[in-house]
Amino acid sequence: MAQVAHFEKPGHNPRMSPRPTAYVERQLDELFRVLGLDSGARLLDAGCGMGRFTLPLLRRGVDVVGLELSPGQLEGLRDHAQAWGLPEPRTYCADMSAPPAELHGQFDAAGGFFTLHHVHDLPACMRGVFKCVRPGGKVGFIEPNPWNPLYYVQITLTPGMSWRADAGILKMQRRRIYQAMRAAGLEPAAHVKFGFLPPALADRGSLIRIGDLAERIPPLRPFLPFQIFAGQRPAASQARRATADA
Repeated sequence: MAQVAHFEKPGHNPRMSPRPTAYVERQLDELFRVLGLDSGARLLDAGCGMGRFTLPLLRRGVDVVGLELSPGQLEGLRDHAQAWGLPEPRTYCADMSAPPAELHGQFDAAGGFFTLHHVHDLPACMRGVFKCVRPGGKVGFIEPNPWNPLYYVQITLTPGMSWRADAGILKMQRRRIYQAMRAAGLEPAAHVKFGFLPPALADRGSLIRIGDLAERIPPLRPFLPFQIFAGQRPAASQARRATADA
C-alpha cells in the first residue's frame, strides 16, 4: 500500500517521532476542550504512528488505544514508549476503515492527529471510526488548515514531506469532512481553528502569550494553522427514533 510504503521509508519525516513539547500538549488540550473529555476517557488514537500523541496521552493517564496501518510505525511506538518509561500501550495494526471487531463500540471518543489528509476514502474511514465509539461517543480530528500558506512552504522545503503524500491537505475543508461524517452516520458538532506559532516558537514558553493574543484577532482566524473537526455518534435512543421516522 502506498501509505505504508511512505511512512516506513528510511529517513521519513523526523517530526513524527514523539517528544514532550508544549506544541503537542496545546493540541491535546484543544481537542479535549472541544470534545468535552477528561483524563478518564477511553480514547482510540486512529493513525497513531509512532505515538507522537499516544504517549503524551498515556502520560496524562488517558486509557488510549492506538490504531495504525504501518507495522514499522507501531514498532517505533513501542520503542519510544520504553524510552519514555511508559507501559507498552495496546495497539492494533489495521486500516482505519476496517477496525478489528473487538474495538467496535468500545470508546468514549476516537480521534486522529494529522491523519485524515493521508487517507484515500474519507467516508470509509469515518464509518470505521463510527463503529469504534459507543452510542453518544465523540469523534475529533486535528488537521492542517489549507488556507494557511505556510503549509505549502513547509511541504516544499521539509525533508520527508512531499506533495504526493501531503496534498490531501487541500481536502481538509469543513464541507468535505462534514459530508463524510454524515455519510457514516455521525453528527457534525464543531469546527474550530486555533494556533498561530510554528512548533519551534510554540515550544518557547515566553512566546505562548503572543500566540494566544494573535488567535483573538478576527482577520487572522480563517488562516490559523490548525483545525478541529468534531462529531458525535447519535445516542441509541436517537438512532432508534431516526430509524422509526424513516
